[in-house]
Parts: sequence; C-alpha cells; structure tokens
Amino acid sequence: MGIAEDEFEAALPALAMTAFSDLSNRTNPRMPLISELTELLRLGYAGGEPRAD
Repeated sequence: MGIAEDEFEAALPALAMTAFSDLSNRTNPRMPLISELTELLRLGYAGGEPRAD
C-alpha cells in the first residue's frame, strides 16, 4: 500500500487503541489485549502467521 514501516510503527499505538475501543469488541467471546491487537496489526502489515500459543 506504500506505507513506510517507520510511519506504520509510529501510528501503531493509536491504531491498536482505536481497535481496542471499537464497540464490536463487545461481541467477542473474550476481550483482546492491546498487545494482541498490536501483534495482529503488525502481522497484517508484514504478512505473516499468528503464533499458536
């Protein structure tokens, strides 16, 4: 998409907080942690597989 990695990393805290604050989280079986949302956003940027914890 043409977004530089340093720009993405700088915006990441605000993106994770926006995702955390989204009202759709109320329908999740479990509330995600901000760190989990951050990891998902990073995976989406870089393209990758989530860890199987």
